[in-house]
Amino acid sequence: MVLCYDRSMATIASVTASGSKADQIIAATRSLFVRYGYRRTSVDDIAREAGVAKATLYLHFSGKEEMFREMIRRFQLLQEERCAAAEAIETSVENKIVALIDAVYGTTIEWFENTAHIEELKSVALHEISVPVDEPVQAFRRRLTRMIKAAEERGELRLSAVGSSAQDVAQVLLFAAYGAKHAAHATHASFHAALPGIVRLILVGMIPADIA
Repeated sequence: MVLCYDRSMATIASVTASGSKADQIIAATRSLFVRYGYRRTSVDDIAREAGVAKATLYLHFSGKEEMFREMIRRFQLLQEERCAAAEAIETSVENKIVALIDAVYGTTIEWFENTAHIEELKSVALHEISVPVDEPVQAFRRRLTRMIKAAEERGELRLSAVGSSAQDVAQVLLFAAYGAKHAAHATHASFHAALPGIVRLILVGMIPADIA
């Protein structure tokens, strides 16, 4: 069955470019950090990219660190909105899992474009600015595990068929999706296209014959 859900519920445009000066600045911040990384991007660069005076930028943000924090906050908000939408859709567990994984990993690719500077951005977030980037990942793992457990309770999955727990299945799905996310030259389109096949391959032995 082909995945069918609406990702337009929360787009990058709605989170970063609604028209205010602050939105313009954060959109410019994201664009430059993706292209050049955190340390090679200056406040002057961001003001120029955003098309605002440096003084205008400082009316909204105290500096590059605060802009970084706000960029990550908006990214995590977009992930959260898409995760909630994935959990709410009425469809098969297979499609729900695809939607949930895409809400996290797909949004990451879409937002950061698999930038070569991702490790630097992670390091800055964790060690210099103390942004809790690991907490959303753990919340995502718990969400996926709950989704699998609920599917087992409804009879959509039979984990006993492969002798695995919901946590085990969630971990395998995450490992596989993480590998696809980090494939050479991966784009959001290629990841989105590959994800249903990955999920189907992992779940196929657990889906009852009358559902499959």
